[in-house]
Amino acid sequence: DNFLIYVDGRGRETSKQVLNYSDPVAYTEYPYVLVIDKGGSNMMLQKKGKTAYSGAVQGANLVCGAVCKKGVFAYSVDSYEGAQSHIYVRKSSGETLSDVPVLSDYVISLAISSNGKNLCYGAVNVSNASMKAVIGEHSVKNGSEEYKLYFEDIGIRNAILNFRDTNQSHLLENIIYNELLYRGFNVDVGVINCVEKNNKTKKNN
Repeated sequence: DNFLIYVDGRGRETSKQVLNYSDPVAYTEYPYVLVIDKGGSNMMLQKKGKTAYSGAVQGANLVCGAVCKKGVFAYSVDSYEGAQSHIYVRKSSGETLSDVPVLSDYVISLAISSNGKNLCYGAVNVSNASMKAVIGEHSVKNGSEEYKLYFEDIGIRNAILNFRDTNQSHLLENIIYNELLYRGFNVDVGVINCVEKNNKTKKNN
C-alpha cells in the first residue's frame, strides 16, 4: 500500500493515511498538501491533515501539480490520444479558476506564486514519427495511422519516467532516431517483415 505520512519538525510520525494511488506524488506549501496519482486520474488536497478537496480528471492522465499557501492548486494533464495537454488551476473548494491549453507536448513542472495569481510551468516537446512499413504492408489500427513517440532529450525522458523504464533497446532506438534527424536524414519508422525458412537436407551416406 501507498501512504501519506505526516511528520513533525523532529521527523517523528504524527499521522498516516492509506492512499489507493498507484504512483502518488505530493506537493506541499503549508498548511496544504496536494497529492496526485501520477499517470492516473485521482487527486486530493489536504489542509492540516483534513481533506479540503478530492476529485478526479476524466479521459486524461495527471502529470504534475503545485499548490500555494492560499489553497490555490494547479495540475497538468495529458491524454496521450492526440488531444492537447492542459493545466487547470482551482481553489480548494474545487472551483476552476482557469484552464490553460499547453502548446508544448509535455508539462514537466509547475509553480504557483504565494498569492495564487501567477502560474509558470516547464514543458518539453516530443517528436511524433509516423509509422511506415519499410518492406511489406502498411500497418493500420482502427482505420488510422500508427505513431511512435521519441523524446528530443533522453535526460528529460528519464526524469519524467522517474528512471523506471531502463529498456536499453528503447533508449538506443530513441538516440539513433535523434542523431539521424540531427544529421539531416528523413527517417521512416517501422518493421521489416522477415520470414525464416528452415530447409531440411538429406545427407547421402
